[in-house]
Amino acid sequence: MQQNNTAPTANNSEGDNMLSIQTLTSQVEQLERTSGWWNNVTLWLVAGTAIVAALYFITSLISSSKSNALKNAQANLIRAKDEQLVRDLKDKDEHIAEADKKAAEANAVAAKANEGLAKSNEEISQLNAKAEALRNDAEQAKKARTEAEQQIAALNAEAAKAREGIANTQIDTAKANEAAASANERAEIEALKRVEMEKSLARRTIPLVVMGGKWNTDPLKPFAGIQVIVEYLPELEPYRAALEVRALADSVGWKVVKFAPQTELADPRWDGVTVQWYWPGMPKDPNQFFQNLRAEEKPKNAATALVEFLKLNNWGADSKPSSLGEIPPDTIRVRVGLKPEPYSITKAEEEFEEKVRKTPNQPLPQRRTTPRHITLEVGTRLLKSLEATPFFVFGEDARPTIISCPEGNNEACEFADEIAELLRELKWPLQGTVVRDKNFPRMLKGILIRERWENQSESAGLWYRAFKAAGFEVKRESEPYSPTEPMQILVGW
Repeated sequence: MQQNNTAPTANNSEGDNMLSIQTLTSQVEQLERTSGWWNNVTLWLVAGTAIVAALYFITSLISSSKSNALKNAQANLIRAKDEQLVRDLKDKDEHIAEADKKAAEANAVAAKANEGLAKSNEEISQLNAKAEALRNDAEQAKKARTEAEQQIAALNAEAAKAREGIANTQIDTAKANEAAASANERAEIEALKRVEMEKSLARRTIPLVVMGGKWNTDPLKPFAGIQVIVEYLPELEPYRAALEVRALADSVGWKVVKFAPQTELADPRWDGVTVQWYWPGMPKDPNQFFQNLRAEEKPKNAATALVEFLKLNNWGADSKPSSLGEIPPDTIRVRVGLKPEPYSITKAEEEFEEKVRKTPNQPLPQRRTTPRHITLEVGTRLLKSLEATPFFVFGEDARPTIISCPEGNNEACEFADEIAELLRELKWPLQGTVVRDKNFPRMLKGILIRERWENQSESAGLWYRAFKAAGFEVKRESEPYSPTEPMQILVGW
């Protein structure tokens, strides 16, 4: 019984062991699978870590490269900004230097203007002093008139009381009346001088006036489109007067092509306003005559109209043709000099003229109101007269010539300048420039051609006939002298 019990027990133990091995085997296999899975996970994680590390290394390299590029770009940007700043500062320095230069030029112009203003103020002071002197003279003339009237009254009283001396008293009364008349005349002259002096102190202006729908500038409008050159003496008053002329030209449709100062206008012969018109010259070909006449007509008429307009507004103005080639066609040139002072003769001249006025057969030449000029028409008549003379070829007999005029007579001297210009254009042997002679014959009126000769030449007769044909008042005078003595053309009153 016991043996039977022992055998099953052994069998049971062996079976249990087998179950344990199987269980353990199963557990081992399961653990191996689990361990393998985790090993795989670990390998994958290590591989992922390696990839991430590689990516991090690559991104670090890229980031470092980009950082360097950024630093370089920032350095280039800073350098470019610095260069731009240097250029900007340089440009600003140049602009500042140019502005300083312009400011210096403006200061120089302002200084010159102030200098001209100071000079004008000095001249005004001098004119005021002259006006004061004239007022004193007028007061003295009035006083002399009062004294003369008192003398007349005294003489009349004596005449009433002294019947026996009536004849003598009448003579004295006549003398007193003559003195009173002379004093009245002097007082009137002084009053006129004062009025003229007051006018001379006023600046030149051009008023624009409309009456009945018509402007005072209407006579200038038919010449619209003509070109105008305005030149002025670089002083304050002539400059302002030139501005008035330019404004007038603009208002009537004239084209101002030049507005500029000219220092040569300081010469007294340019005092006032001188209007010159285009002169085409004297044609050698007679067929060219009418063409030149038409070319001169419009600018000449415009210049004449402008002078008449200025004179109506109390401006001292005159017109004359330009020299050949001096100004372009269809153009006039307006030259504005100093405002002319009222004309007054010296005491010695006044006494001389009074003496001549009372001398029989010696009338004093009247001052010309219309100036003489060698216009195209006059020049053509001169040329035709010269061409009609065989001597026009200007052979060896052509006399060297001197032209003179009375010093202080602007009209005569300007006319003499035009004659000299004509002779130069004709290649006539002219000696020097026009002589302004202070000892010029006082009574000479018109033109005198004086020739001193040993064997008489035809020069004086040639020019005598030419000036006569042109309509000028001319005389001829000849006397034996050295053959080397030049011919003289004296342009008088």
